[in-house]
Amino acid sequence: MAAGQAQLTDLPGGVVTRPGADQDGLTQPARTQPARTQPARTRPADRTTAVLPLPGTGLAYEVTGDGPAVVLVHGFGLDMRMWEPQVEHLAARYRVIRYDCRGFGASGAFDPAVPYTHAGDLVALLDHLAIGEAVLAGLSFGGRVVLQTALAAPARVRGLVLLDAVLDGVPWDPESAGALDEFARRVQAGGSRPAGRPGWLTRCSPPRASGTWPGSSTRHRRTE
Repeated sequence: MAAGQAQLTDLPGGVVTRPGADQDGLTQPARTQPARTQPARTRPADRTTAVLPLPGTGLAYEVTGDGPAVVLVHGFGLDMRMWEPQVEHLAARYRVIRYDCRGFGASGAFDPAVPYTHAGDLVALLDHLAIGEAVLAGLSFGGRVVLQTALAAPARVRGLVLLDAVLDGVPWDPESAGALDEFARRVQAGGSRPAGRPGWLTRCSPPRASGTWPGSSTRHRRTE
């Protein structure tokens, strides 16, 4: 369901200049200059939030704005709230969909015994919202999700935006690989991403002085 838009347009008017004097010292009458034309500004209407029931979980999502569909996928350990600054701008022209991946944020606990893929969850969300194709944008872990979705269902992808994406097949540094294994073990035991987070935080080393980030390939570099 597409949310509508309310349009706010600057009111026309005039700017009156103050009386001045010419070179002879004679006062000039007040002159009215036409106001500068400001482009119409739009503000997205109220946002639609809901939960999509899926086997083993419920996928919390939000839809804002109207127009071509853009899906935003958050980074690892984050949730859809990270996109708040971008949604305000994008929703003026696009139908923006953001959601919490299975086990993150408001999507909460999930059943690890139920087979799933994050790409499958994303396609299910597109189906639920009757979106044929969309631009997919993802950060880090989210970049991996949208890339896997593009490989699994290319006809559903109108465009792809990868922001510091984690890539399959690229070796991880040993510390991060060990932390990821510990994270997976705790998730299996606790049934939620938050249950596994301490394992990641306690075993994953801080960013190296060389500029590489744990959790990525040793060839990935910081961009800021």
